[in-house]
Amino acid sequence: MAVGGWSERLAPDVLRTWRRFPLAVPLQVLATLVALAVINDWLSSRDEFWARAFGGLATGAAFSVAGNLFAESRLDRRRLGLVLAYVVPLAVVALCQVRDSTNFVPYLLPVISIFWMSVAGFLRIGKGVDAAAQQDRFWWLNHRAFTSAVLAVAGFVIVSIGFFAIEQSLSILFGLRTGDVFEKGVLPVAGLLLAPVYWLATLPRLDEYEPGSLVEPDFISRAIGFLGQFILAPILIAYAAILLAYAAQIALSRQFPNGMLGWMVLGFTSSGAATWLLLHPAFLRGRLLVGFFRRAWFWMTIVPLGLFAVAVGMRIGAYGLTVERMLLVAGGVWAGALTLAFLLGRGDIRFIPGVAGLLFVVLSIGPWNLVNAPRVDQALRLERALTEAGASGKGGAPHWTPETADDAKGAIGYLSGEPEGRRLLARVLSRHAYDYDGVATDTSALVASLGFPATSTGLPNAGSSSHVERAGDAPPIDLTATPFYLGPVSCWVGADEIVGGRHFRLVAGNRLTVTGSANATVTVDLDAWTNAQGRNTLETPTIDFDFEGRKFRIAVEAIDITGPDGAGPQTLTYLTGSLFSAAAVPAKSTP
Repeated sequence: MAVGGWSERLAPDVLRTWRRFPLAVPLQVLATLVALAVINDWLSSRDEFWARAFGGLATGAAFSVAGNLFAESRLDRRRLGLVLAYVVPLAVVALCQVRDSTNFVPYLLPVISIFWMSVAGFLRIGKGVDAAAQQDRFWWLNHRAFTSAVLAVAGFVIVSIGFFAIEQSLSILFGLRTGDVFEKGVLPVAGLLLAPVYWLATLPRLDEYEPGSLVEPDFISRAIGFLGQFILAPILIAYAAILLAYAAQIALSRQFPNGMLGWMVLGFTSSGAATWLLLHPAFLRGRLLVGFFRRAWFWMTIVPLGLFAVAVGMRIGAYGLTVERMLLVAGGVWAGALTLAFLLGRGDIRFIPGVAGLLFVVLSIGPWNLVNAPRVDQALRLERALTEAGASGKGGAPHWTPETADDAKGAIGYLSGEPEGRRLLARVLSRHAYDYDGVATDTSALVASLGFPATSTGLPNAGSSSHVERAGDAPPIDLTATPFYLGPVSCWVGADEIVGGRHFRLVAGNRLTVTGSANATVTVDLDAWTNAQGRNTLETPTIDFDFEGRKFRIAVEAIDITGPDGAGPQTLTYLTGSLFSAAAVPAKSTP
């Protein structure tokens, strides 16, 4: 029998999937090979090219799937379908190698691909019955896609447990050490290739649409409908009542609180939109609670969105734009657009992922993108603060107010956290005759030269705290110049920690003092370092200093900071990590 015949009998679903998605499957195969090479150290994990190559190939595969779905739905647009299924995915693979974020942010492409896949097969606008049919088809396919994705993940978990049991059995019964084979070979292939191909194999063709499934549901549809009807909808209605009561409290007290209100409201509106999607089928819409939720939901979002707009506006006005606040603004625009469309009777469930995808496209392209817009905004804030204070490196005493000082410090802390920001920081400072090379991450000397007032304590809401950790996928820390491990470091404000015969103490003002023999002391200014960190991830996980004729490096694992989120001035209250030295010398006697 021919090879093709054997393949057809052995794995017909795989062959059909390959034929239906002729570019997506090879791209995912290549992505898996890149991942295997990195996992097994055949390629350097420190080379950013390979991480971008993996992300580009996997994202290109998703764009190709979306293009194929579009081609299946629009047989009258064959040329456009070919471009979307083959040309665009290959362009995405290349675009993921773009490293200058001034005009493009490639890491938003995976998010865009998800939204694009969800709507690619349903772009006919239509009216009346035709529009309703398109929405039903959209729900039908995405419901099955989501269900099969959950099954794919569950299958991978089961496979992982099975392989672990096999590996342990081989080790116990025969003394064979096969852990690396499973962890660095079998499991990556199962998770990165077999599970996605299984998911593609379960995606029904668009011409297999079954209108009856929205009227007479199967077991899974009924189970998910039960979840939306009796759990999600009541919780969201109760949450809406809480937010309305909260708005009334604000109106009576005339005090608008700071904090996480923006993310709370965005989570509320996102959950509601997902529940709205869940409750779309005809077999659910006639039920009492579902009918009430669908009639009232977008009316219930009006007051929370008003609170959201005021809260985010206050944060941006006080501290400027950050990546986090850009996402909040985009989320608010998305939720507001949905509310307006549905209240005006122009609603369509395809808008829920479609508008989100369009907003992410806007945030990824152009100088206003997710990363560059906050950078430019912080540079303008610094420029304005320097001008108002009359600050100049040519001499003279700047006239800082607490507000302009905190604006300047916050902007410097934000811009110094990444290379392109530092280059922009250097351009702004050069216009005011301050020396900064645009490379150094330690801006403590620069901050000191600006002559900020000692009374600068930051803007309101300096009391919120965050625990910031080094990212699990962060690149290794270079210890070439300091290869000798001296011990763990854990420092609190006002408390001594003895490591390698030296006393470490955090003191007010974001400073770290190190005391050695004969009371020799060095003070490390960590103000700029602290303000360069993110609110969730350490951007610069090392602290370097010279002491007693040797170089030291603290490889920081986590810190606690207090202060406003994003670009506002932060206060370091705790840090933990490991201390390394350039030389293996006996510890000095402690004083």
